Amino acid sequence: MRAALASVDVLVALTCVVLAVAAVRRRAEAPGAGPLAALLLGLAAWGLGGAYVTAADAAAPGVFLARHLAEGATLVVAVALWFVVASVVDPTRRPSRAVRTLVLIPAGTALVLLATDPWHHRYFELAGDGVAPGPAYWVGTAACYLTAGLAVAGGLLALPSAGPFRRRQLRVVLLGVVPTVVSSTAGLVWALSDSDGGQLARLGFGPTAVIVTVAVFRHEMVRVATVAREQVFEHLAQAVVVTDHTGRLVDLNPEGRTLVARIAPGARGDLTLTDLGLTLPDPEDLEDVLLREVPVAQDAWIDVRARALRDPHGRHVGWVLLVSDATDEVRRVRQLRASTLELLTRTTDLSIANQRLNAELVSAEQVRAQLSDDLQHDELTGLHNRRALEPSVGAALDAARASHGHASLVALDVDHFKDVNDAYGHAVGDTVLRAVAAGLAAHARPTDTVVRVGGEEFVLVMPGIDHAAALRRAHELRVHAGAAPGAVGAPRVTLSAGVASFPQDGTTPADVLEAADRALYAAKRRGRDRVESATTTGPDPQVRPA
Repeated sequence: MRAALASVDVLVALTCVVLAVAAVRRRAEAPGAGPLAALLLGLAAWGLGGAYVTAADAAAPGVFLARHLAEGATLVVAVALWFVVASVVDPTRRPSRAVRTLVLIPAGTALVLLATDPWHHRYFELAGDGVAPGPAYWVGTAACYLTAGLAVAGGLLALPSAGPFRRRQLRVVLLGVVPTVVSSTAGLVWALSDSDGGQLARLGFGPTAVIVTVAVFRHEMVRVATVAREQVFEHLAQAVVVTDHTGRLVDLNPEGRTLVARIAPGARGDLTLTDLGLTLPDPEDLEDVLLREVPVAQDAWIDVRARALRDPHGRHVGWVLLVSDATDEVRRVRQLRASTLELLTRTTDLSIANQRLNAELVSAEQVRAQLSDDLQHDELTGLHNRRALEPSVGAALDAARASHGHASLVALDVDHFKDVNDAYGHAVGDTVLRAVAAGLAAHARPTDTVVRVGGEEFVLVMPGIDHAAALRRAHELRVHAGAAPGAVGAPRVTLSAGVASFPQDGTTPADVLEAADRALYAAKRRGRDRVESATTTGPDPQVRPA
């Protein structure tokens, strides 16, 4: 019988070793894999030490050492359990040093008493041919229960504030602790009767190992959350919903929780996209999805932008959805349609106008797109305005970064433009600006973007152009654009220009724009009607010339 019990201990211990190896291999993709591996190895050492004690005679060589190994392993298991729960509660942040020290002090004290037991025999006292628990044994037992209790308490306290994703994982981990706690408590009661309760205490650690491992790996929660947290801002003002690959909701930001509560009030348990009235395509066919005016409740509509999430191996693990409320817009459109129908019934004189309005309503998406485009163009010159500047620069830098190429900016400013306005009037000044803008546009490539930043300042965004080529282009633009007003009877002007390029002058739109601006004002400071390079320009001056 003793041999059979020992065999069970060995079998479960070997299972724990196999699971620990799997945890070590997956530690890069799961925040709790490291503590889980320590927990499993501790359980394996506990089982192997207990198996030897169970199978061997009390006076056999090594029994005393095996008891110490098993007891030390229980302390490791308790501490590792605490770290597993902590990693599940918040996988993005390690517990503070003070908290870790507080948790480790009881177990560390017990381990010191256990390691020095051969000299003082207070952990296990020699009793005839066998051993009996000593005073230090109860210190170690208390340390184990205290540490495990802190782990369970931390998990329970985190449950109310955890999202659906974390709450499910915490529940499974806490469920996994139950078999070991029950069997350990029964074993402790058995030990109080001067019998060896170790075998009974170890009966629960096999189920614990399997359940906790399932919580970390089989639920796919860690895998989904790891990918999602890399791609989603925690505090977006827009509603964010994260799902697993089946469409089940696993994480939401505060705005997302508010949205779900509004769409599915009173819902309990796991929710899916179907519960919210959403259906997404096969991620193999479409990575990004845009859904407009989706009805989700009575008198409620949303706009949804969804992106497929993939793990490091390229496997689809879920979706992240950015959701915005379209209810007010839909209501306005519907009210407008109702007004149109009413007008059609009242008078036939307005039928043509009403038909046009109805057609415009049917093509509302095109109207919104056109309005967005108009808002990005300058009314005086017809060029792009400041709203289009940073997106254009960002797109040029992204393309250069993807192809390991270049992108350049030329910032230009009409010299002494105030003098033109003062001498000829603002109407002539506007003519000069339109002529300069036309000259810049005429000498720009189809892929270039010409932006009127404001006043007499312009920026030319040139994708795929290195710094040397950009300097040559800047000289050509300065000459042709400055001469352009003369063709329409306006006074010719001179231009100053500053050139900055990616990547040598900056790696972000803001950096490259600042570098071009610095070079422009260096050109004005050094005499105007010239081109300066950001690469050779010093710090921005305190006073900028007009």
